[in-house]
Amino acid sequence: SFDYPIDAAAPIEYQQLSKQARRLSVNFRFSAGSPQLDNKAYRDIDRLVQFINQPENTHYYLYLVGFSDAGKQFNRDLLLSRFRALAVRGQLADQGVSVAATLGLGSFMPVASYDNSNKLEKNGRVEVWVSPKRLTFN
Repeated sequence: SFDYPIDAAAPIEYQQLSKQARRLSVNFRFSAGSPQLDNKAYRDIDRLVQFINQPENTHYYLYLVGFSDAGKQFNRDLLLSRFRALAVRGQLADQGVSVAATLGLGSFMPVASYDNSNKLEKNGRVEVWVSPKRLTFN
């Protein structure tokens, strides 16, 4: 068990990940309010592909968790977060890397205050988690 300290109000899928998977340090970023990856994200895709293709890592299942940056409209935020996770999944698929599951959690767990519009885009991200076993989410 990896057990990260996760808020009890976190979505159940995120709580499952925190107990059974390990979060990698890479975060994919996007243009504000968009599922369009930023320039650095493409380099991060290459780094992730190299990581997962190393012999000691090929047994890992990849999980992508998308988040939105807006925090104002629940349905729109949820949709945007899902599209972001799918955008990363598509880039990985183009390089022959499969993803076990993608999740979109809307504006849950912001990393920057919604009061600071200069840093708001930091909330729009996709996290990468790995686990040696396949996880299923309800």
